[in-house]
Amino acid sequence: MTVEPELFQRSLLSSSIIILIYCSLHLTTGTEIHKSLGFTQIKFYFDPSNQDKELADIGTFLHRGDQEASSSASEASVSSASFCLSSSSRTYAHEQSDQFSRSRSPTPSPSQKKQITLLHHQQRNSSYEKCGKRDLQLTNALAFMIGKDNLPHSSVEKEGFAHFMKIALPLDKVPSRKTVTEILSRKYSAAMDMIRAKFSEITHFSLTADICTMTNTSKGFLVVTAHFIDPQEHNSLETMMLGVRRLRERHTGDYICQTMNEVLEEFGIPLARVVGACTDDGANMLAAVKKLLGEGKNLHCFAHILNLVVTDGLEDINNVALKKLINEIKAIVTFARHSNLFMERLRMEQEREGKSEGEVKLLVQSVPTRWNSVYHMLKRFTLMSPYIAAILADPSIKKAPRMISGSDIKLITEIVTILSPFDEATKEISGSLYITASLVIPLVSIIERSLKNLKPNLSTAQKLCQKLITSLQERGTTLLRYPLLCHATMTDPRFKKLYLNPSIAETVTSNLGSEVRTYLTEIGKLSPSCSFQNEEAKVSLKSNPLWSSHDLELVNSGSSSSSQDTRIQSSFPNELTLYLQQPLLPRLSDPFAFWEQNRTCMPGLAFIGKKYMSLVGSSVASERLVSSLNDIVSDERSRLSDQHIYERVFLNRLHEKNWPT
Repeated sequence: MTVEPELFQRSLLSSSIIILIYCSLHLTTGTEIHKSLGFTQIKFYFDPSNQDKELADIGTFLHRGDQEASSSASEASVSSASFCLSSSSRTYAHEQSDQFSRSRSPTPSPSQKKQITLLHHQQRNSSYEKCGKRDLQLTNALAFMIGKDNLPHSSVEKEGFAHFMKIALPLDKVPSRKTVTEILSRKYSAAMDMIRAKFSEITHFSLTADICTMTNTSKGFLVVTAHFIDPQEHNSLETMMLGVRRLRERHTGDYICQTMNEVLEEFGIPLARVVGACTDDGANMLAAVKKLLGEGKNLHCFAHILNLVVTDGLEDINNVALKKLINEIKAIVTFARHSNLFMERLRMEQEREGKSEGEVKLLVQSVPTRWNSVYHMLKRFTLMSPYIAAILADPSIKKAPRMISGSDIKLITEIVTILSPFDEATKEISGSLYITASLVIPLVSIIERSLKNLKPNLSTAQKLCQKLITSLQERGTTLLRYPLLCHATMTDPRFKKLYLNPSIAETVTSNLGSEVRTYLTEIGKLSPSCSFQNEEAKVSLKSNPLWSSHDLELVNSGSSSSSQDTRIQSSFPNELTLYLQQPLLPRLSDPFAFWEQNRTCMPGLAFIGKKYMSLVGSSVASERLVSSLNDIVSDERSRLSDQHIYERVFLNRLHEKNWPT
């Protein structure tokens, strides 16, 4: 048989190319990738119209080899997934074949997909090797997960995690437990360097501090947090954990002061940049802050003060009936939580009314160390009282306490209404990502006004209300004239002088004028004279009950500030006079945005205002840090070294944007 030379050359060339592609794939990857490559994926290197017998024979041979190897294809398919040759590769091959055919036409399609090359496979494979690009990314992500989610270092050696990694990333080698510990230590050092560099650009800090003792190790620790305005994002307040430090001596004011100073030096924070520190009322903490920062730089935690006021009211020796009622309710809650039959009946009663298992509510027990826990216990009890009465009346519930009367339920309802403003104020002051120091004085006035507007019907509730007013006035008097809080309130465009005593407001205005002049002198500028443009925002009446009186007052007054004394306007810098003449902003407005928008017209006051906006009104941030410390130093990790405790707590509280890559 005579074969035409052109047909013979084309057939020979096609056969050679097929064999070359097969060998290249096999030798390059080191694995039998051809098992997941069918004849269809190879033939789109050629013209599909070519039906020469030689090409068909070679294709049949390769396709038969593919079928014979199907018994071990599962392992190879996992490997081929790393090269984007998954179970969908055959469909992809048909698409590529069609595109290859279209590419032979004079007018190529602009939407053609670029085929994955062997070089790309090699690069992807090498990126999973040690110190490769993909290996570094995965290691960093693993370290972030362990540090942020408080996972044990041994997680990388657990069977479930190893199985997951084998399926998800078979080419990646998971680091050992010891390696993870070393990686996290390096991340801690790198993060410390980044934070020091960031702190060098910040002009004002405020601190919170607290002391705790670990119950499982009996070790004492000092926790410190820093609060500041992010230099990269001028309209946000940022919170950062500075340190958890072991206290090895008596917790005296001098020793605490020394430890706090060491923490600040480690982060490169000069004492001159610290505006104030918020702590509880412990004598040693107050003495430490006074010695470290000077007189008038300590802020009393307002959340603690609110809790003390509530405690004064609930434990009033002249209100015996209230104490007796609370004890009776606490006894019922204690019995219920210790009775499996009672709790099951409570769930059944609610599920019978159509509630799902996740919607079922249980009774809440009061805890002396938990703020407003009595309030939450009474509030939940009134909500669940119909179920409780029915269950306690059941003879099958043995040794059940007596259910309180209907008149007692009415009394509890009034007590819950009286205590509600304190719970709302505690939540309001406990934030760490918004301004809280300027809220303290307004909240004191608003709570007192709310209590005075209440008209309880029962004598026990009346006594409670009056006791709370008296205690709030006694404990809040110091807050109403505390310099740092007064300056923070005055520089908040939502409040200004509204809640300040007139004589105190005049003193604060004078002090702010002096600070503005000093700052403008330092930067070599004069107070500019310009008109202030403020688009008055509409005040929404949809607010929480605590702030309803404030919002209503702004609506009735047209958001206008109180009239200014002519002497004050003429004797202080232009920008301060301009600021005091402007109407108050709605309560939900952003003070950060206000000062950022007006820093051109009021450069000095904007600088001073941001200084006081960095202050916090409670030490809740350090309380949360104590909770993180207890979670990390659990019974299973009670033998962690002090250095590893510092590192774990720091990385756990570190924001993702500050995580070193």
